[in-house]
Amino acid sequence: MVVEGFFPNYPVIFDTNGVPVWWARRENPFLLAPLPNGNLATLPISGGMVERRLDGAVVRRLDTEGAPSDFHDVLLLPNGNYVLATFDSRSCDLSAWGSRLTPASSTTSRS
Repeated sequence: MVVEGFFPNYPVIFDTNGVPVWWARRENPFLLAPLPNGNLATLPISGGMVERRLDGAVVRRLDTEGAPSDFHDVLLLPNGNYVLATFDSRSCDLSAWGSRLTPASSTTSRS
């Protein structure tokens, strides 16, 4: 069983007897995901992905080249590529649809 939560936290994996068998105390990821290659992926608050072996050693770090990563999932494809979702924050005027948000009060777009 994998347990994760929101900050402050650290992900924990328990065996079927409820004994913790893996945990990461030094980071506060939003997601802990087992990968098909036997490693674990964590998606840190700062963005990107960290892949670790079960002994905790970092295998690789991926980033999303400045775009904030969405921490809901990471996929390792059969060809060895990874899929990480990102988002691009944009402002828009929704007042025509009854929204009280205006471009001045909503999030600004990054260039």
